Amino acid sequence: MDKETLDQQLRFPLYALYYVDDVKDFPKLSERVVVKFTKDYPKEQLENIKTAIHWGVNNPDYNFNSLLPNIPYNNQEILKYFEILDKQFSALEINGNDVKKE
Repeated sequence: MDKETLDQQLRFPLYALYYVDDVKDFPKLSERVVVKFTKDYPKEQLENIKTAIHWGVNNPDYNFNSLLPNIPYNNQEILKYFEILDKQFSALEINGNDVKKE
């Protein structure tokens, strides 16, 4: 995945952070994000988002704050959010438009 595509895929879950007041809400938010994404996006898009989030977790020095203006969280907080999302996406089996928890 090239950098432009990677950044684009990371922006989808980052956008949800505009609607969260506290990092303590990340687990609930990430659960809602995964459910919404599995309903709204086709398999290929979900796989790309899942791959990008996993990449983000493995590249903690990446400047996630640069992807959207005025993200209300610092890079470490965004990384924590991605770690939670990564675990939740990893628990999903994505087959066609059918998404199941493993």
